[in-house]
Amino acid sequence: MENIRLSIKSTQYLDDNKTGPIEYITEGIKYEKDNKILIEYDEAEAMGYAGVKTQMEIEDNKVTLTRSGKVKSNMVFERGRIFEGNYVTPYNVMTLNIFATLVDVNTIGNPGRIDLEYEMNLGDVHTFNILNLTYEKKEGGFKRLC
Repeated sequence: MENIRLSIKSTQYLDDNKTGPIEYITEGIKYEKDNKILIEYDEAEAMGYAGVKTQMEIEDNKVTLTRSGKVKSNMVFERGRIFEGNYVTPYNVMTLNIFATLVDVNTIGNPGRIDLEYEMNLGDVHTFNILNLTYEKKEGGFKRLC
């Protein structure tokens, strides 16, 4: 198990309107289990996800992102495939559909990188999203940055 520092950049397009990029840095852990790489971190309060933990499970060019806590969701990003699921908040449950157009993963070396581009339907809202995540090994203990 390794302590890591993550840099996360997210851009979202709703119709012709661009939101972001929103960028933040946080810390987490990286480990291997059953020939998969797992990354776990707490979401940033600035992103509206205070009290939410995220786990990314990486295998080949497939990324499964699971959120737990105040928000619950499970999203699978596999290029050219449609994923259907639910997005659960304390207030309601919404249908979630993901269609990944890019899943580019490099977990060899330091830093590692995960780039995702995908269309998402969340309820009645359709967006195009870009998520760029890089991580590097961090020596020592944790010091919260956000």
